[in-house]
Amino acid sequence: EALVWLSDPNNARTIGADPKRIAVAGASAGGNLAAVMGLRARDNGLSLRAQAVMVPMMRWGAQTESMYQFGHLPGLPTHAAVWYWFNYVEKREDCEHKYCQPVLTDSVEGVAPAIVLVGNSDVLRDEGNEYAEMLKAGGIDVVHLQEDGTHFGVMTSASARVAVANELKKHLFK
Repeated sequence: EALVWLSDPNNARTIGADPKRIAVAGASAGGNLAAVMGLRARDNGLSLRAQAVMVPMMRWGAQTESMYQFGHLPGLPTHAAVWYWFNYVEKREDCEHKYCQPVLTDSVEGVAPAIVLVGNSDVLRDEGNEYAEMLKAGGIDVVHLQEDGTHFGVMTSASARVAVANELKKHLFK
């Protein structure tokens, strides 16, 4: 509920923040959490300028082409991705809602604009692509970045970090 706290101008002032210029960002499981915060902000009438969702885990136990194709590469092997989901929520039935798997939402209307980053050889590529396409289909402004030749470690790419930071700046300072 940090977003609720930060959205209050009195609270934001105590840390020198502007409650009208809030963005969320995260990678992997954090990308999932950033997308969930985007939905929660919308559902609770809070304002976000942007969501930066990088190599996001979006589907519990995803059996995507990229998971099979790249699950042997360094960074995030398939067995580790499954392990992370089991540590996030033990039973799949406990995760069958939009606040666990954002791609299950009925509507993206009113969700903050997004920057979605994936690596083209990343196990989570298809999940990130699905999220970006879902947002675009719902009329949300999306910058969809795909770094060629990168796997799960795309967040360590200087060009990817700069690209995401530049897109966030555009949303925060327009």
